This record gives sequence, structure tokens and C-alpha cells, in this order.
Amino acid sequence: MLQAGTHSAGSKRSKRKPVNCSGFWCSLAVEAQADEVHPMVLGAVAAREGVRLYTASLYAILEPAPDGYINIAIDPRTKEAYGLYHLPDGLLGRPQAAMWFTARDSVDEAVQLFTKLLEAEGIL
Repeated sequence: MLQAGTHSAGSKRSKRKPVNCSGFWCSLAVEAQADEVHPMVLGAVAAREGVRLYTASLYAILEPAPDGYINIAIDPRTKEAYGLYHLPDGLLGRPQAAMWFTARDSVDEAVQLFTKLLEAEGIL
């Protein structure tokens, strides 16, 4: 069963800061519902319970529109995450890369690690 993430929205000011993502700027990852992430993410985590879904936008320096989107699904039980990077072609976009990786701490650290993995693969 999929769950929304644990990012709390509301009147409380967040202490979270934007993430530096391999020469790009990532918006803060926010919780997402199943219809807000790419279907490939849902397929990858369908058999897992308690997975938390997040999404973030990826920007190049000085660009007003996002260059792409990152969807992260975190399984807190196994400390694994599934990340997908896609380009902004409509709502679902074109997937550029997807992979499982270890996610031990916060969603922001998972996003940062995922972008480092994308950079290592020559995608960013």
C-alpha cells in the first residue's frame, strides 16, 4: 500500500533548504500522491507496503522553468529508494533514468544521492 510522504505542510516554517544537485538546483522534495508520480515509479514499488512518494523539480542555473522532475519512492522498512528522472513533456514526461539505491536518511539526502548517481551515469 502506498502512502504519501511525511513532509509536513502548513503554517510552520520549514528548516529544510533547497538541495544542490550536481550543478543543478533541486526544489525541496514534497510528498506526492500516486497520481502525481510517473507510472514507472508505481510499477516498481507496487509489491511493497508503506512506501512514501515524493517529487522535486530540477533546475539549471538561471533557468525559470524546470529542466526535469525527480520522483522518489522510499521504502522505510528496507531503507531503499527508487528514483526516476524525467523530462517535462506533459504531465508524465519522458523517463531518462530510473534506479534503486540505498536511502538511509532524509528525502532531501535521497534526492541529492540520486542526482549524484545520475551524474555518475552521465545523465546530468
